[in-house]
Amino acid sequence: MYSLSASEVRPTGEGRGLRRDAIDDLLLYRPFAARDRRREDFLEVAQRRLAQGQHVYTFTADGALLHYSWLEEGTERAGSEFDHEFRLPGPAAILWDDYTRPDARGRGLQTRSIHRRLQDAAAGGQTRMFIGVRADNAISRHNIEKVGFTHWASGWARYRLGHVKRWITYARPDTGLDAAPGLAPTRVAAVPRHLWP
Repeated sequence: MYSLSASEVRPTGEGRGLRRDAIDDLLLYRPFAARDRRREDFLEVAQRRLAQGQHVYTFTADGALLHYSWLEEGTERAGSEFDHEFRLPGPAAILWDDYTRPDARGRGLQTRSIHRRLQDAAAGGQTRMFIGVRADNAISRHNIEKVGFTHWASGWARYRLGHVKRWITYARPDTGLDAAPGLAPTRVAAVPRHLWP
């Protein structure tokens, strides 16, 4: 999990080609790989998130949805695909669920989307922004770090004999969270992924 203060958001013109909350763009979604969501499931999830006040950013070309990403504002928690629950220090903006079709990667769409969401979140009065990424996703980590995000916390999971132990460690002792003092691992309750927006 990475963090960035609104005071560190640099004005940029990047992200102009992305559209915000464009439902007609979402209708262009088609699964690219077997592991991608079915179209019906994708649209159902998108509709639910939009109804909750989240914002989607999209990029299309030649009648196809090539990139989408989400922004949730004013939240005090963030999840992970391994069912962690990161408790945030006060209401914050979460940049999450970034996806670029494999045939559109390498065009800078994720970086442009991050810039756009940061600009919109800061303009909306958010003072702190967070974004999560898997440790093994070197390309996304590079994109996140070059925008200015710094490491804030890590979620860990140990699987053994059908059981899982999850915990979170924080990069600095001054995270502002009473529930996670210092760098000591903090055990967190598992939150099923289907409960996340």
